[in-house]
Amino acid sequence: MSRPQADVVVAGHTCLDLIPTFPSGAPGLQGLLAPGKLIDVGRLVAATGGAVPNTGVALHRLGVRARLVGKLGDDVIARALCFHGGIDNQRVLPFGTPEEVRQEVRRAIDALAGDGTGYILAPCHNLQAVTPVESIVAMYDEAWRYGKLGT
Repeated sequence: MSRPQADVVVAGHTCLDLIPTFPSGAPGLQGLLAPGKLIDVGRLVAATGGAVPNTGVALHRLGVRARLVGKLGDDVIARALCFHGGIDNQRVLPFGTPEEVRQEVRRAIDALAGDGTGYILAPCHNLQAVTPVESIVAMYDEAWRYGKLGT
């Protein structure tokens, strides 16, 4: 299968958005923005933010094969995070050969776990219904063989 590695490369900053949840009956925007007003909020929801994840996800949803280039900082939040996903579920997993799937796994591990911060190998979103069982087996088998941290 001959194809470019990416249609678009997105580079920039990556951050963690902490989004408060508001209880029902919370005041409207005017009440929230009142000077000195304290609002009791529920749990924080964490989500990736910044140009890289936001643009990359938007491009992926539009069907563009995007590669993300970003670096996590060296602070308490960054040390608690790891990358998840990264295996192409639009072309490689459903339509590639088992060897192409293995190459994709090695590429993802090298790119996302090369610094030892941790990586959860998985498809970039979900497994498509047309994905052959052989591709799924090749993905996890190669992760097991190639992807040992600390070895």
